[in-house]
Amino acid sequence: MKFTNDQIKKIKDTYFFVSDFKRTLEMWRKKQIVVGNSVVREYEKTIEIFNREIPGVLDEFDASSYIPLGSIFKGLLNQEMSFGIDGLLIRAIKDIAALKTKLDFEETSPIVPTKDFSSVSDSNLRKIIERDYIGLNKCLAVKVWKAVIILAGGLIEALLLDSLLKDENKARSSSKAISLKSNLKKWDLGALLDVAVDIELINPGAEKLSDTVRKYRNLVHPGNELRSSLKIEPEEAKIAVEVLNMIIRDLQDKK
Repeated sequence: MKFTNDQIKKIKDTYFFVSDFKRTLEMWRKKQIVVGNSVVREYEKTIEIFNREIPGVLDEFDASSYIPLGSIFKGLLNQEMSFGIDGLLIRAIKDIAALKTKLDFEETSPIVPTKDFSSVSDSNLRKIIERDYIGLNKCLAVKVWKAVIILAGGLIEALLLDSLLKDENKARSSSKAISLKSNLKKWDLGALLDVAVDIELINPGAEKLSDTVRKYRNLVHPGNELRSSLKIEPEEAKIAVEVLNMIIRDLQDKK
């Protein structure tokens, strides 16, 4: 679909608005799990106007689907409603991915900034992470979406493995590790994610978004791609990168 100059400006303005909303949620999430009515209503109104002017890019925003049960009772008592941050954060990330696919500025504004991986204990693993992170940025620039998803999944796996190996006993004590092999290096991506969330190494929001990474990670094998009905689209690739960013941030906060 071809966009007019005014539509492109609208997409960019909305992209930056949603990005600011996401950063605000991430800041608040460190201290609370819900946000007030006024913040969410502003987001709802912005998405409503955007969808009216440029339909087909973003899903409709239903604020009521982000209301925790306890807040519903507040509404019945005419008190101010509150909304769950994790659900809103997932929605914002998906909106960012959808908007970014419509903007042709990846070459000059890569999604992922330079990262410092000096906290990775295993020097050999650190070299792999640094190499693949460079590769991820290059693939983003030329829009090789399958490679982006596979590399993002590999980086998540490597970072979680390194963090869990720092306290193997704690990892193995997780209720999610009961049926897993004793050697953490043999755990797959799904197992690493489940245990990392269970022992509060990463935020549950990352796990909720990780379905894309889990499913698409195995597309490194052509046979799996032939057998599956998975589509390799820009949105999926950019969500995978956002999950990677969330996990990097969570792990840095734990240092």
